[in-house]
Amino acid sequence: CLVVRGLPFCTSISPDTFDGGNPNLQPEKANIASVGLAFSPTRDLRASIDWWSIELKDSMRKPGISELTRYYDLFKSRWVRDSAGNVTAIDQRWFNTGGSKTAGLEWEVEGQFRVGEGRWKANVNGTYLLSKKSRALDVLPYGPSEIGQFNRYGDPGIRWKHTATFSYTEGAWTSSLTQRYSSGYNDNVLPGVVAGRVSPPNWSPKVQPYTVYDVSVSYKGFKNMEVIAGIKNLLDDAPPFSAYYDDNLGSGSSWDPRVAAPRMRSFNLRVRYNF
Repeated sequence: CLVVRGLPFCTSISPDTFDGGNPNLQPEKANIASVGLAFSPTRDLRASIDWWSIELKDSMRKPGISELTRYYDLFKSRWVRDSAGNVTAIDQRWFNTGGSKTAGLEWEVEGQFRVGEGRWKANVNGTYLLSKKSRALDVLPYGPSEIGQFNRYGDPGIRWKHTATFSYTEGAWTSSLTQRYSSGYNDNVLPGVVAGRVSPPNWSPKVQPYTVYDVSVSYKGFKNMEVIAGIKNLLDDAPPFSAYYDDNLGSGSSWDPRVAAPRMRSFNLRVRYNF
């Protein structure tokens, strides 16, 4: 009987932990399939759609204490004991196990037309997630659908995301407006909230959709040179709140860095020179 870092198993212990690389770690494996269709009725209009499927095997993962405890019979070798049988250390080094199955649709539509001396162009491309499920260990069955669900060890199951860009070019000048969108999903629920010990004010179980607009202007009137000025996050929108924190990288802590960014409105200037 033991307690490891707050998990209630009778007696509290504080064993050492082994972390870092593992000489027995192997590359991840994947089975990938895709099929697509492209359509271009005119020179100025084209569209495409692709179905894809990825099955990832032998995922590289770092086991958590709760996982090592729950599946103790499978991880006995990771509990280091002294001659009296007392736990002295826990091996949390990376290892290969489990995997995921994901499938979705990628699509793109692009069109352009001239108005006087200028040319308008529109491009929209997006991803629609059809299925996503995973398993933590090879001996376990695949879990329920992860679409619209928080996932700490992989990408959250965002059902829909797209990027839409509209631009106008006349002579050496080009201006553009870009929208980046990700649909919302169910957030990570912290242990205190699950247990009912904590009731955060205005807490929502969902991460809200995220939309950002960018604008830019470029000039190619100089020989071998292009000057680009832009504004990212034009409307100065904050990322949606998420109870996410990356224990390995220290990123997040009120937003999910895999989906959003904490940077508010920012300005950029680039000079591109070809030689």
